Amino acid sequence: MGETEYEQYLRTDELLRLQKPPEARAHPDELQFQVVHQVSELWMKLIAHEIEQVSGLLESDQPVAAAFPLERANTVLGLLQQQLTLLRTMSPWSYHAIRRTLGHGSGMDSPGYRALLSGVSALWRAFEALLGRQNVDLETVYVEAATHPALFRLAEGLISYDEGLRRFQYEHLRVTQRTIGLGALGTGGTAVQEMERGLGRSFMPALWEVRDRLTARAGQPGE
Repeated sequence: MGETEYEQYLRTDELLRLQKPPEARAHPDELQFQVVHQVSELWMKLIAHEIEQVSGLLESDQPVAAAFPLERANTVLGLLQQQLTLLRTMSPWSYHAIRRTLGHGSGMDSPGYRALLSGVSALWRAFEALLGRQNVDLETVYVEAATHPALFRLAEGLISYDEGLRRFQYEHLRVTQRTIGLGALGTGGTAVQEMERGLGRSFMPALWEVRDRLTARAGQPGE
């Protein structure tokens, strides 16, 4: 345990021992590689926690309170994406020295990432159920936003979350392509080009589909 209360509270001794010591690293850049991925897992743990809070608040009919942890999750998601840019400072050849120590380890095996994916469907179900209890549909929430401000704010927060998850996927793929190329296989055995195919899919498609209906409605006479 550390000497100060700060060290003891944060368990810094344990935390800072989680990275390989200098003599065990395959390459000097391995410290950065480990730190980026370990911090990513912590960010994703926090996001999953916040999204779980959002779902619980929606289930208990507290849309105003739910907006705050949703905003926090979106902010952290931005930080998660931003920190991936650090990996761009590592040369492809340096990465291959580290890759040999990974075995078949892959970002797709990330427990934090799996938690984010599994939390999206529960989040959307909670929002849909709330709309049902409020006896309002998504299109009405947007057209009559002044009448349903809390639901409108939530809907916009949810589409930001959908966008953020997809931006994170995109940035992760681009860093992978920059590092190992367009035609190579990732450490998990999946072709890099294959990873790109799923990038266009939204996690909460209804939030995008309602925009098509709003655009069509806005073009009708009298609207």
